Amino acid sequence: MTAAEILRLNGNLRDSPMMEVVRRFHALIGSRELPYCVVGGMAVIRNGYPRTTTDVDILTFKDAWRKMLPLKGVISSEGIDSCVDSETGIKIHILFCDEDCRSLALKSQRRISPMRTNLSAETLRSSRRKSFRPMIML
Repeated sequence: MTAAEILRLNGNLRDSPMMEVVRRFHALIGSRELPYCVVGGMAVIRNGYPRTTTDVDILTFKDAWRKMLPLKGVISSEGIDSCVDSETGIKIHILFCDEDCRSLALKSQRRISPMRTNLSAETLRSSRRKSFRPMIML
């Protein structure tokens, strides 16, 4: 996907194709009383931070979501954890709070051993300055 296509998808949040996908998803799922929330890039954008995204991420409960499947129509399911909006081709990824959060919690409990390095503090600072790339606005 080109930068111009990503900008078109994100553009003005209110009128963007990404927000239209969220609205269609809400109309479809809201009528069935499935608890969910939008997470990921769309949530970051909605809260006022500059960000681009090419998909919509939804957090819900796995058992309740399974009862809704298969979805057919403008938004159709592509397996248990993804859907696609047929009007835009935008993917909707489904994350399960009763499963994904548990696995993240388990991962965070692992012991992380400190990294050993022979680099000096000045070398690290210098490489960090060199790797900084300002954001280019189109």
